Amino acid sequence: MVLAASLWGVSGVVAKSLLAEQIPPQDLVAVRLWGAAACGLLYAGVVPADSLRRAWTRRRPLALLGLCLAANQFAYYAAIASADVATAVFLQYLAPVLLAVWARVVEAQPLTPSRVGAVALAVCGAFLLVAGPRGLVVTPAGLGWGLASAVLFAAYTVLARREVARSGSWGVLALAMGAGALAWSVVVPPWEVWLRPYSATQWLRFAHLAVLATVVPFGLFLYGLRSVDPARASLVATWEPVVAALAAYLLLGERLTPEQVAGAASILAAVVWTHREGLRPHDTGRVEPG
Repeated sequence: MVLAASLWGVSGVVAKSLLAEQIPPQDLVAVRLWGAAACGLLYAGVVPADSLRRAWTRRRPLALLGLCLAANQFAYYAAIASADVATAVFLQYLAPVLLAVWARVVEAQPLTPSRVGAVALAVCGAFLLVAGPRGLVVTPAGLGWGLASAVLFAAYTVLARREVARSGSWGVLALAMGAGALAWSVVVPPWEVWLRPYSATQWLRFAHLAVLATVVPFGLFLYGLRSVDPARASLVATWEPVVAALAAYLLLGERLTPEQVAGAASILAAVVWTHREGLRPHDTGRVEPG
């Protein structure tokens, strides 16, 4: 899961370079989802074929999972458009708070001081890391879309945990990505994106977003969900903005402020804390390999 969050963080630099070239964010979502769906279906159909067959028997809940994924992408980019990137990132990473409440209310897991402390560290760290000296840009629309992205990310994590226990991670990934791509086609028809005259370097970066920012990290995230509960999974995912800030510093020459360094240290402490607390607090039963 740390590796998945790291790949998502690096992809932020790639996406930022494409957005700077005036490529609409909705086109990036379309390329990511369709490219990931094609790769996922190919891999799941050829290598672990049994995983894809098991996933097909769960196609309705997996379609819902894909809709959550596409809607989360849309809400995240809508929050960016209505406010700014920092606000969108921070609000999306309120998901650990939502999942800690879910674990307590729905799954009857104890809300231990250790878990509360780890979540608080991660949320405070995310604020210090992304807000910067000027703080967050809060608008009614940005707040609404940002909170929606947090809810959708939390819902995706809970639904995905249930499905990988039944069907294996790669089959779930393939069908969920396919459903998400089909859903996004209502917003952006795929032929409108794939037939545009992009340059060779842009296509290479599109391939990076589809494979190294979507297929591989989501596959790793789903694989990790077989043994990590959703609350801890979302907390570990807060490592993403740390890697994004470091990548921007190393590749784009952006400056890291003392507040950002403190925020990154807080998130690292939260990830280590949740690991030391134990990755298997409850018996989740045997999960078939996927």
